[in-house]
Amino acid sequence: MTASEIKTEVLKAAEADKLEQYKKFFQCFPGGYGDSDSFAGIRNPVLRSAFRNYQHISLDTFFELFTDPIHEIRLCPCLPWN
Repeated sequence: MTASEIKTEVLKAAEADKLEQYKKFFQCFPGGYGDSDSFAGIRNPVLRSAFRNYQHISLDTFFELFTDPIHEIRLCPCLPWN
């Protein structure tokens, strides 16, 4: 499975109403903690469930996901370590 396929599947779980909450919590405004961060609006339990089928990924896929501009996508490859 490629990183783009995983990203597409995971982003299906995005919730628009959560997006604004995350932007506020992570201070996504100029000068804020998450100034340059992007969010999709996916809650962690939903993210874990969506990524459960993709835990056995290659190292290349891991790094491609880990360097994605979207916060939740960067979190995905780290979830199996919890």
